[in-house]
Amino acid sequence: MTPTLILIALLFQLQAILAFTPASPTNSTLDAVGLNATETTQITLQWFSHGSYAQFIVTAARSKDSTGISKGALVHFSEDKANKDTPTTSVPWIAFISCDANSTLASLDTDIFTLAKSKGALAAILYTPYSQTCVLNPELGTASNLDIYVTPTPSSAKLLDYQFQSSQIATQNNPADALVDYDAAKLAKLQADIESSIKQGYAVSGEYLVATISAFNATADAVTEDGKGAGEAGSASNSTAGTESGTAGKNSAPERGRADVVYIVTLFVGAVLAAAVL
Repeated sequence: MTPTLILIALLFQLQAILAFTPASPTNSTLDAVGLNATETTQITLQWFSHGSYAQFIVTAARSKDSTGISKGALVHFSEDKANKDTPTTSVPWIAFISCDANSTLASLDTDIFTLAKSKGALAAILYTPYSQTCVLNPELGTASNLDIYVTPTPSSAKLLDYQFQSSQIATQNNPADALVDYDAAKLAKLQADIESSIKQGYAVSGEYLVATISAFNATADAVTEDGKGAGEAGSASNSTAGTESGTAGKNSAPERGRADVVYIVTLFVGAVLAAAVL
């Protein structure tokens, strides 16, 4: 392969890596100006037995058919764990997605939200433990095929991520059974329990976190079929308050330099191609 072709391939590879997740971390209040940090969208996590944690998150985009209420198992999601060939599921689940970096397997074919939607996700939460928050790329706008939320602070991101330990503790005899990352087979195995947990308003077994998102402008009511709201399944002693604690990460993740990198590489490759032609 000639040097010119190698450079062209490198350019497309870089674009693929940088383009897959249409969001990035930021510490800039200007970048986050479109986010309403005072809204009262809430996520409540529940685990076995009667444990719960609640905090506020921020709406970044809403789908046209959204009611503002989403209920399902919360799982980490990335293209490292799923691609277009990964089995989908009918089990209700919500994608927990890092905006700090794209997978080395990232593709221009589809974005992470479209991929999650195709696997059955009901909503997505973007998080970063290193920067203030996540912002969607401008081309995505505020319209999406999926409800998208972001954590408003690094400590809120850490606290949400920390709750996965609750499901792992519940399966301490066999931690591998815990549903932490997207796994269609595990979701199918736990389908009856997850759906029962949503209906009852509390986790009926271990292995997973049940999440309920209630947007500030929801058009539906976040109550279960037996009349209990999320988190109202009793005053459990192992419930945790929805207050933020801890400190921000010491190492800041790259913010919006990705687009600049692609632009610079594009100019460089263009110059090389021009020289090759001449």
